Amino acid sequence: MDKIDDIKNDLKNVNELKDIKGNPIVQSVLLSSLKSIPVIGDMIDSTTEVLLNEFQEKKEQELIDIIFSDTNNITTEMVNDVEFIVNFNKTLEAVRRLATNDKVKFFGNLIKNGYLMDERIENNVFEEYLDILNTLSYREICFLADYKKWSDKHNSPPSIDNWQLFKEKYSYKYNVSTSLMENIFVKMVQTGFINITYREEKIIVLGRNKKKRKKLEKNENKNRISNIYDIYLTIYFSKFYRYVLKEK
Repeated sequence: MDKIDDIKNDLKNVNELKDIKGNPIVQSVLLSSLKSIPVIGDMIDSTTEVLLNEFQEKKEQELIDIIFSDTNNITTEMVNDVEFIVNFNKTLEAVRRLATNDKVKFFGNLIKNGYLMDERIENNVFEEYLDILNTLSYREICFLADYKKWSDKHNSPPSIDNWQLFKEKYSYKYNVSTSLMENIFVKMVQTGFINITYREEKIIVLGRNKKKRKKLEKNENKNRISNIYDIYLTIYFSKFYRYVLKEK
């Protein structure tokens, strides 16, 4: 345990965690830009700086706590690795830029599960996941995680009912419209986490089965709410889920 504490202290020293007030991101980016605005700049006082510094410290401490929450498998070699140190710093900078602490646990999981557990993450994959965490909102990440759990639980054949039921239930949970939820999922296709089957594509797949095709076309024309037939999570997301979102 003493070695782990020494390692944690070394990492704090490397990243100047003891001197958050001197963090150039806080002073030159977050505050100086506001201070330069007439009227508003005059309203910013030392109290604001103190609150901002406390918020930064809280996020960083939460990150450290998550990363070192399980010290049984951590070795000195792991944390003295150059790749780990560089990517730890990248993660720390990403956390410093968060406006809330909602996503801190995801960044912490990425470092912990990627470098301090049995399976080591590839650097390319780490950078991709870090970029995705920077890009997606907390709500978008929760949508993906909930749909993964929903799909695993129901494990039904691909059908509109599966997606439709999820969409109706969780749009109520998150207090958003079903159309907004659907639009958010469509937006996340660019991550590589989602594949979408559209209704016209499903009709074409039925091919020569005229009876099923006509029945589906009739239902589609009668109950058209959305152009999306079903949404699937990819294997790429399953790996992301294992590193970043899965509760262990």
